[in-house]
Amino acid sequence: MPLQTSRHFASVCAFYLDCEAKARRNKRFRLIKHYRKQYRKYRGLLYKAVYEKNPTGVGA
Repeated sequence: MPLQTSRHFASVCAFYLDCEAKARRNKRFRLIKHYRKQYRKYRGLLYKAVYEKNPTGVGA
């Protein structure tokens, strides 16, 4: 299983945004919904990876 880092999650988010844009150009509405759902999933994982590792106001 590949190491899942914030860089990985950011790349996956960019991938799904690009796929969504292509689906919008081709008017593929079911795919738009799927890509948006996947983007939100990985955006949430990215948020957790970044902000739960280093919460705001904690540390120097």
